[in-house]
Amino acid sequence: MPLRWSDIKVAKAYIKSIRSSSDNEINITKKFYHDPFFYNLLPEKEIKLKNILDVGCGNGYMLQKLSKKYPEAVLYGTDLQEMFKSVKPNKRISFVASQSHALPFNDSNFDLVISSLVYHWIEKVKETSAEIFRVLKPRGNALISLINPLTFHVGKWQYNN
Repeated sequence: MPLRWSDIKVAKAYIKSIRSSSDNEINITKKFYHDPFFYNLLPEKEIKLKNILDVGCGNGYMLQKLSKKYPEAVLYGTDLQEMFKSVKPNKRISFVASQSHALPFNDSNFDLVISSLVYHWIEKVKETSAEIFRVLKPRGNALISLINPLTFHVGKWQYNN
């Protein structure tokens, strides 16, 4: 499915607003509140995960952290092609440009699927959630976080049924 202009505009806006060195409201909250909490919800490192997927991985920030926690896992990240401009190559992490609602992976492929601070950018929430559970192995784990629209004023806050 071709990218829509609205997808590219959202990706560019996100790239401009999120920088690891930035002290904006989102990055401060992400660094001190979101990331430690999110990281603690992950499966124990003693659990041997083979395949991990990050839906909406951006520059692969969370995948880098996961590669340290799960050294035996193969990691994949999906996002819009525009988001991969600042990605650093890594032997264990593969980046795949795709829409979140049309993941290019086989059914029951991943032990863990995460989506960290992405759902507020997604237009097709139901389809994306269905895709995450389609590619997740039975008894696998999915961990999804999003920005609370009452806390931050970022992106378009509209849920369409």
